[in-house]
Amino acid sequence: MAEQLGDLTRTHTCGALRPSDVGANVVLLGWVHRVRDLGGLLFVDIRDREGVTQVVFDNDDAAQMAKAKRLRSEYVVGVRGTVRRRSPETTNPKLETGEVELVATKLWILNESRTPPFPMEETVDVMFDKSPAFRLGPDAAEKGIKRIAWFEGTEPLRSGWAWGQKYLADTCAAVEAKIGNGRLYLFGPEILFRAQPHGTFKFLFNAILISSASSDEGTK
Repeated sequence: MAEQLGDLTRTHTCGALRPSDVGANVVLLGWVHRVRDLGGLLFVDIRDREGVTQVVFDNDDAAQMAKAKRLRSEYVVGVRGTVRRRSPETTNPKLETGEVELVATKLWILNESRTPPFPMEETVDVMFDKSPAFRLGPDAAEKGIKRIAWFEGTEPLRSGWAWGQKYLADTCAAVEAKIGNGRLYLFGPEILFRAQPHGTFKFLFNAILISSASSDEGTK
């Protein structure tokens, strides 16, 4: 169950800590970027828009360690701890915070997240077969959900970044759903093809909600 933020406030961003902060007690808020479980030690990279900081959990607090082992990518967390300098062989020159780490003393799980279809990295290879697609259940029509575009054929693509990937049989490229006074349109991976000199590409959209809002002045 998600915990409440309450009066918890961050003292630093996830890209701010430096060797000059060693020994300081700090609070970070952010998303779980990566988890590495080494048994007696758990390393969790916490990310916000300013950068990434490595957080360390150990077995000195069994309850806290068990809680930390629940963490998955994109969980929203708060962490309190003490800044410690990394040993020379474990520094990470790729990170601005790579000379230090945060030894956690308290963890708050503020929100959980389903595992995303692909990681939130700076550079990600998103293959066609890992892109979102929609499969409607047998009661979709009763719930006001219908498909308005779908995939056909089983021939693999012959060019572009999805080279060799097959169409997603029986899935929808676009779905229309009635939401309150409006309609929500969800778009899957293949809306259209566009030929370029270096290959053929598909465009990926997310969602559009078309609705009306009621006020004292009437419906807008």
